[in-house]
Amino acid sequence: MAFCYRPAEPHTPNRAMKSKIETLGRIRKEFPPRGNLQLFQLDKPATFTCSVRKIEVTSAKVALDLQTGALLSNGAYGHLVAGL
Repeated sequence: MAFCYRPAEPHTPNRAMKSKIETLGRIRKEFPPRGNLQLFQLDKPATFTCSVRKIEVTSAKVALDLQTGALLSNGAYGHLVAGL
């Protein structure tokens, strides 16, 4: 059985960036990073402005760009991940 080596991705965004998510609410689940993006599940829906779609979104799922610290909606996250 052959295994493909894949370098480990960072599982924790830096503290300052993660605090952007925590200002929206309590993090219930952190999904593994996909490239420079990481998805978070909050306890309750929060309202924020998606940096990609440029609209106000209310959702319990919020994505974070680990390079820029920008908040993304679940839809924008899915769109960007599909393009990876």
